[in-house]
Amino acid sequence: ITDLGKFSRAIKLKAFQPFESAEDALSNINAVSEHSCTDALHNFLEMNLPKIKKKKEGKAPSFALGVIDPAFATAIADGLPGLSCRSDETVREIIRGCRAHLTHFVKGLGDGSQ
Repeated sequence: ITDLGKFSRAIKLKAFQPFESAEDALSNINAVSEHSCTDALHNFLEMNLPKIKKKKEGKAPSFALGVIDPAFATAIADGLPGLSCRSDETVREIIRGCRAHLTHFVKGLGDGSQ
């Protein structure tokens, strides 16, 4: 996780959407703390995740969305029927790596821009 070279070979950023304002960021983080999926997050996920196919009996979904907070994962899954969310130590470790290397994945953050 700490080695950027190894981590960036395993993890690729597929989408990023900055908040439009400080008020928008605050509103979204408040919703997250209340385990609520905002319309903006719902739309972002629908636009950027692979299309969710109907589950066939006995077949696992083709992907899962990793979320740190289990209650928030449940709220997201409830808002997007068919989406599989997971929240476990592997997800937490990957997100720790993403946070550590965020300026590598999102250009413009390292120079102090807002």
